[in-house]
Amino acid sequence: MCYSSLLDMLRREVVHHSDITALAVLSDVSIPAEYHAGSEYGIRVHLEERHKRGNRIGARFLYVPYTRYKEAQTGQEILQLHAPLPVAFPPEIFV
Repeated sequence: MCYSSLLDMLRREVVHHSDITALAVLSDVSIPAEYHAGSEYGIRVHLEERHKRGNRIGARFLYVPYTRYKEAQTGQEILQLHAPLPVAFPPEIFV
């Protein structure tokens, strides 16, 4: 399922289920270069809360950049997480 289809489905669900008060959607993404994350790749956490739906800035992306490498002796894959980058925007799900 593509991200826009997922958002469409979530918009329909929150209309019919008033007990959904917040959502977090996680995606493995390429972080836009303008954020100067220090790593091209990251985990994006899309956060929204129902009570902030009327706010001009009522949602957040948290980009968590990561570096992936293999441990030399064991060959185990390691994921090093870096400081998250918050980005505010208008709500997309609780509209």
